[in-house]
Parts: sequence; structure tokens; C-alpha cells
Amino acid sequence: MTATTRAGGGLPGHNASQLNYPDGIFIHEKLKRLYISDTLNNRVQVFPLDQSTVIGLTVIPHVNTCTKIYVDDDDNDFPTIYVGSNNGNRVEKWTKDYTQGVQVGNSCRGCTGV
Repeated sequence: MTATTRAGGGLPGHNASQLNYPDGIFIHEKLKRLYISDTLNNRVQVFPLDQSTVIGLTVIPHVNTCTKIYVDDDDNDFPTIYVGSNNGNRVEKWTKDYTQGVQVGNSCRGCTGV
């Protein structure tokens, strides 16, 4: 088994190839993408798994302390993404063309899973 670094480099940061407290990951096998909830940067990053050059793309900005993540494969261009927002005390649903997440269900204290 060989390990490969796909995101981050061991030090916290906020540029496209850095993370700051990654707390949740989701591998979208069909699209060959790695989604990461980048908690202290308040964003969700996506990284290609089928390319040698790995630079992240912010697919959801401004998520208040995002923790866990789940990605539905209902749309190949932009799948529905569910994110636990710990400080926001909610789970948010993000779909294509959303400018902000929509709360799913009731609020939760310290959301730690999706």
C-alpha cells in the first residue's frame, strides 16, 4: 500500500492547496473527487483524485465551522452537499446555484455528524 498526500501539507493555511483543521471527508467515487470540510477556514474544498497536480477548489465558502460532510451523487456537475455547521448548530444543504445553505431539519447543538 502506498500513501499519497492529496490535500494539505502538514501546516495550517488558507490557500487552494492548504487546509486548517479538516474535520470531515467524502470520496465521490463516480466523479473521482475528494470533498473536505475545512473547518477553521469555514469552507468546503474539493480535490481531484484522478490528476497528478492537486489544487483544491472551494465549492462552498462561508460555512460557519463546518464539520462533517455528505455528498449525494444526484448531479454530476454539482452534487447536493450536506454539511454539519458546528457553531451554526445546524445541517445545511447546498445545491447548484445556491448562494447560501438551506437548513435541514431542526437546529442541533454541536452538530458532529451528517
